[in-house]
Amino acid sequence: MATEPNNAAMITPAQLSVMNSSLFLKSPRTLLRHGKSPPSPNAPLDPKASNQREYPLHLCQLMIAIFDEDGGGDVDFQEFVSGLSAFSSKGNKEEKLRFAFKVYDIDRDGYISNGELFIVLKMMVGSNLKDMQLQQIVDKTIMEADKDGDGKISFEEFTRMVENTDVSMSMTLDQF
Repeated sequence: MATEPNNAAMITPAQLSVMNSSLFLKSPRTLLRHGKSPPSPNAPLDPKASNQREYPLHLCQLMIAIFDEDGGGDVDFQEFVSGLSAFSSKGNKEEKLRFAFKVYDIDRDGYISNGELFIVLKMMVGSNLKDMQLQQIVDKTIMEADKDGDGKISFEEFTRMVENTDVSMSMTLDQF
């Protein structure tokens, strides 16, 4: 008879309840049997602990800010599960698009400004594009997506902009 790994006991009943109420399909024990350890439920995610060569620090900080629902500066277990549940196969398209929108809406005002789009794209492309080239892409994107002429992209405009892409499918994790 196989035994569960010792770290399975780290998940409290309350935390298990959080996972069960999320959109995850598999239990933590199932994940453990497949060799995937869930994060320590009591240790917040730390952007400085990430592999900076694989995930740039600024992008990591941006992701943590998206998961950090209470604005406390770190991601507790409930926020982690809640954030990841949008990526489950049970998550709907709107949840996935809202998460993607939050990546660009840095100041959380409900709009993606020219500056915000530039900053996030710069994080993604690094030095592969000159700033002037990147700014031209940003300006063209804003011009094409901004249907009401206010110079920024609302969630509705963002949704229309990506509606013919498979962005929601690419944001689905089959393992959960």
